Amino acid sequence: MQASGVSGSQVDGASVVSGSEAGGYQTDFKRGRRFKKLMKLLSSAKAKADLTRYHKHTYLVIALLLAVHVVCFALFLVFLENQKNYVTEVDATQVRTACFAPRTLLAAAPTPRACSTP
Repeated sequence: MQASGVSGSQVDGASVVSGSEAGGYQTDFKRGRRFKKLMKLLSSAKAKADLTRYHKHTYLVIALLLAVHVVCFALFLVFLENQKNYVTEVDATQVRTACFAPRTLLAAAPTPRACSTP
């Protein structure tokens, strides 16, 4: 054991920390220079023009997608309404046919409610 009461491994650990701190300042300086170059590059007129063009194109694509979705939804509603009309027409035709068909053909089938007399 040393006279100061600190073991050798603790002293070595302290020197490692102080050595890494010295190299850390140089790394921070290099990182600062890279950051400064990057900010200069991103602040240029060309970069700003490209970013503005990107935003405009993005908004245009979003608006186009919204318009396509609205049109598809409207078409879906129209087709759904047409399908409903076809089903209603087929049902009405079936009821009319059942009411006016000869009773011998419908002997096994029950009489539809629309044809029954009160």
